[in-house]
Amino acid sequence: MITLAEELIVLLNSLLGQQVVGVERIHYTHHGQVTRDTGPLQVTTSSSDSLLLSGGGDGASLRVERGPWVDPFAGELSPENEEYVERSGKFDIFDAAEDPKYGRLVGGIIGAICPIRDEVGLLRGLEIVVDDHLLHFLVEWDEDFVTVDDGGELVRSMRFHVERGTPPSFGIRLT
Repeated sequence: MITLAEELIVLLNSLLGQQVVGVERIHYTHHGQVTRDTGPLQVTTSSSDSLLLSGGGDGASLRVERGPWVDPFAGELSPENEEYVERSGKFDIFDAAEDPKYGRLVGGIIGAICPIRDEVGLLRGLEIVVDDHLLHFLVEWDEDFVTVDDGGELVRSMRFHVERGTPPSFGIRLT
């Protein structure tokens, strides 16, 4: 997990200009039932970097990791773990690009990444501009919520500032 603000900025800046080649969601599953409305998000770029976004242990802050999600229950399970998974379920990864709202991100270029902070400055999420779409990831009450929208005026404003080399009024900042 990346904890230093400087390291997070370096990681996020390294993704700018990269092409999205994969989008996966990590959802909770139990007896074949999948809870698809919340869960971590993994974005893979043309440089083979994976960015994993999830909620922090405090249930409110954003956790950002470089590298692919690792299933803690992969491989052969101990009898105790088999019993746990049978009783409680587990997280599994799904190719979200099969869903049209995520699929439209694949092949797009990451143009901007903006933090979402709460009133006390806690990093709660990210807005990621991919071509003309806005990917919005937010941690709220121990749940991870993702939306993908037409970026509209916000995307056009970001593109204006980036093309002219002037800083927009938002963006990653050290605090």
